[in-house]
Amino acid sequence: MSVKIGNIDLGDFPLLLAPMEDVSDPPFRFVCKQN
Repeated sequence: MSVKIGNIDLGDFPLLLAPMEDVSDPPFRFVCKQN
């Protein structure tokens, strides 16, 4: 079963990064965006 948010299909096993205190700072988001 595919996961969808609006018109965006995230596939069967989506990886969603939620904001976390002291973890989702700009350098962490930059590394995630690169990979």
